[in-house]
Amino acid sequence: KIDDIYEKEFKNEIVLGVMARGSEYNFWHGDIYGVYNVDDYANKINEILSLHSEITKIFIVSDETEYVERLNEIFPSSYYVPNIFRKTDKTDEYINKVPCWMNVSKKRKDHCKLLGEETIIQTKLLSKCNILFGRKCGILAGAVLWNENIKELITL
Repeated sequence: KIDDIYEKEFKNEIVLGVMARGSEYNFWHGDIYGVYNVDDYANKINEILSLHSEITKIFIVSDETEYVERLNEIFPSSYYVPNIFRKTDKTDEYINKVPCWMNVSKKRKDHCKLLGEETIIQTKLLSKCNILFGRKCGILAGAVLWNENIKELITL
């Protein structure tokens, strides 16, 4: 799956990989890493694009449906992995109360297995990007560790 997506979406492109953490991250880690919303990500992406005119595609990874939809709207040359689990119908109150909310979902059969696969696929794809941007989190760290092509790492 990773190679298929790479060949179809990233090959011969200069890709900015974006890990846009939302949901409980601001609540649980905001005092350490700051509180940011989708507009903060969009502003920083615009700043990166102004410094790196060679970028031809943006790969968006986020646990927030709103972030993916909004960033894809602002940056039409972007790609995100479709049909995967993201925050859609849970309130911030629920997510802040249940820190592992994504792991206890009963929305689909074999949810935890699928969630793990989706996370690995997106992390491996981020590792193939030319420039990586995001907040400090496990997926960003995994992309750096699996680094195949990253020339620059930018954090929010």
